[in-house]
Amino acid sequence: MYRAVLKVTGIHQKTENGWVLAKPAQGSLLPAWEFIEEFFASTEKEARPFSDINADLLAPPYGVKAGLLPILWLCVYLVNESEVALYEERRYVPGFTVEMLERFVKRPDYFSVQRFRIEGMRASIFKQYQAVVNGGKEPETVLEIAKPLAAFMGDLPEYTQKTKAGLSTEAIAVRNAFNLAKSPEQLIFEGIPKALGFKRIESTSEEIIGDLSERLKDILRELKQAHSKMQQAMREEIASALGLDPSIGLEEFEGQAKGRCHGLENYTIDAQGVRGLLMRINRETDDLNQWFENILMFLGAKPSKKWTDADRDQAQYKLTQLSRRFTDLFKLAAEERRFEENLDTDFDVYLLKSLKKGGDFIDEVVAVDKNAAEHSKTLMKDLQEALRKSENKELQLAALAQLVDDFLNNYRGKSSSRNEDFNDEDSDEKGDIA
Repeated sequence: MYRAVLKVTGIHQKTENGWVLAKPAQGSLLPAWEFIEEFFASTEKEARPFSDINADLLAPPYGVKAGLLPILWLCVYLVNESEVALYEERRYVPGFTVEMLERFVKRPDYFSVQRFRIEGMRASIFKQYQAVVNGGKEPETVLEIAKPLAAFMGDLPEYTQKTKAGLSTEAIAVRNAFNLAKSPEQLIFEGIPKALGFKRIESTSEEIIGDLSERLKDILRELKQAHSKMQQAMREEIASALGLDPSIGLEEFEGQAKGRCHGLENYTIDAQGVRGLLMRINRETDDLNQWFENILMFLGAKPSKKWTDADRDQAQYKLTQLSRRFTDLFKLAAEERRFEENLDTDFDVYLLKSLKKGGDFIDEVVAVDKNAAEHSKTLMKDLQEALRKSENKELQLAALAQLVDDFLNNYRGKSSSRNEDFNDEDSDEKGDIA
């Protein structure tokens, strides 16, 4: 097929600059090629789907085979690409991708084209836009301005495509202008200027066009950085939850986070909660960005590039809930290390907490070794028997909650009293010495 359709006909030919696609000079495909070009010319006022002339191309006098038709369409399009805009389901796209070609073969009626030949535009308009979206290469048509911009917008993460909280009003307006534009011409000369607060670009001075160019450059930079800024903000929040300096860089954050959380996953079995996050923090990897992305995926339940504002809110809420667990685990680990220095035998560490409406938050860490466990058996059985006197689980829980709160308050009060007595004795002693 390649030899018969492309090589022999001269559609694919070798030149001084390498292999290129070109209009055939002669042959059976030339009439069909010229008919397609006439079709392109008919689209200057309004985009039309490829399928509009499929029946004509398949019938005499052209007689193009159905299997060959998509290839012919694509070749003519690529040769005329600089002045033909492509749309998929009425949305402008910069060009065909492999996935789009697969869809095009099955449903050519979803794809339409429109030719743009804009005459008499001032060179200054092109010069200002080319500095922003075309890498300094001077464009010949409006499509050469629109295509790099369309490719840029299409490559943005889904988060940037959807977020409202993470972008300025102007950036959202430019994004909307691209999504709502009916044609490249409308986007370049109306949509973007209006989004940035300017009139239609053709009626403005060169000085204003230059200002618009700079503003657009800033907006494109903001859009490009929106996802990474969101990641940085999340990193600062995670660092704060771990008790770390939020301003540290990613490499330093990884080292400090692992040092702070080392071994903490052994204190909990909550795989979907704090233990799941700890395992991701402590995971060894050579790719820092992937390491942090795994943490964000755990918090947001999907890759951060696919987050919406709701996903980010959910991740922040989950982090807030887990940060309270972090506080408990840090305290538990610290107390265990302290007890290890004073106890020679194996022991378990418990954290008792109570928080009652209108009361203070109180907690106590208890180390229970074999000796303490043995001596407390009788008391524990008595408490269990007392609770079993009622079969009402809610009532048992109410009694236990009140008992723990009352006991911790009394225990905390006695501890404070002992500390105060000690301080008083110490003060008297110092007074006697004086």
